[in-house]
Amino acid sequence: MLLNKKILIALFSIIALVLFIAIGFCYYPSSDDLYFIDQTNKLGLVKLVHQEWTKWNTRWCSVAIMYFIIKLTSVNIIFFGCYFAVSTCMLITLIKNWMQQGTHYNYLFAIGSLMGWWLCLPDPGSQYYWFTAHAMYLLPGMALLYLLQHLTSHIRMLPAIIAALIVGGGSEATALAALGCITLYLMYNYIKYKFLDTKALIILLITLVSLAIAAVGGGAIKRSNALPAFDLVHTIKMTAYSVYQLVTSKALVSIFIWLLLHIMHWKHKKLASPSIIILLLFGSITSIVTCALLQDTMPWRCWSLWLLFLWIDIFRMTNVNIGTIAQKYLLLMLVTIGIFYISWQLWISIHLAININAAVKSKTDTNLKSIDWPINPSAPLHQNFLYEPNNSYQRALLQKYINTQKTITPIDHTR
Repeated sequence: MLLNKKILIALFSIIALVLFIAIGFCYYPSSDDLYFIDQTNKLGLVKLVHQEWTKWNTRWCSVAIMYFIIKLTSVNIIFFGCYFAVSTCMLITLIKNWMQQGTHYNYLFAIGSLMGWWLCLPDPGSQYYWFTAHAMYLLPGMALLYLLQHLTSHIRMLPAIIAALIVGGGSEATALAALGCITLYLMYNYIKYKFLDTKALIILLITLVSLAIAAVGGGAIKRSNALPAFDLVHTIKMTAYSVYQLVTSKALVSIFIWLLLHIMHWKHKKLASPSIIILLLFGSITSIVTCALLQDTMPWRCWSLWLLFLWIDIFRMTNVNIGTIAQKYLLLMLVTIGIFYISWQLWISIHLAININAAVKSKTDTNLKSIDWPINPSAPLHQNFLYEPNNSYQRALLQKYINTQKTITPIDHTR
């Protein structure tokens, strides 16, 4: 009977993961993707990074990664799906390494963390299945996961240096949170053990240098000039409102489960984990810094990595504190819900992809003066720019991408 339960949980987890990965193969370039595709086709790697560094987007490492992926997608658009598939497998492996050792369920717990996180994301389209945001936010987040995992172990310097460059050269909020976490680790070791971890110090300095390269770019100055002037009172209000938005969204489920587990096992010694400190520190830095920079509410993609840490900690707690029956039921519940929900999302995405393919083919129809471009707000694929009636620049990029002069008219294909 126990073997049957293991097989059932493993089977459901794998099915949910395969469906999750399949959605990525329905992806079509959208919004900022089209801009970076256009510039990649015009410029080489160095020129593109330099142009963005001086013009607007100083996240130099993310731009460089995007360049290589876009070059692959110019061969075949299926490489967008391959990108999402590979990054998903890498993310699961990184999450798995956070789980407690000595159990055969670590990979399944990692899939459960991914399912719980994605199911509770307020806007998965702009946080996962959007190539630009994925490269700018989630990839640096994955690099941060790697660094935090290996600080207390025998770290390999070459992968760690690459990860530090990606963290510093990606989302600024993630980079600042990384600097805070690594600094806290160095201070803790020095104060308690009188030990200075030179490898961690080198990683800290490389992350700082990578962030500094982004910060001194001309694009950073232009971007700051375009944003509202800093106002402390307004920043506090916007930060508070961002927290309010978070706890009144689907993310409340994540927070509720996390708090419930801590309340149930408050006296358990193994709950004194650095992951709790990382959660609080990361959430505080990302919320305050982002709201201070934007002088507005924080976009969901800045919260997404914090919520991922939350789900990692949820399964770390279940692994340590709750019996195997509770572990299995929590995991089974998530992957079962995931199968049904993701199947629905995949069906919508496939339908949307088929309609997009038909729209692209219609450019050769001489009887049509315009192309009806399908959109579907229910799909988990980013397509927001088509909702903006005055965004002629993005639509012009789409015309260029599919090689047509015909007018593009968004048509809602919600079913």
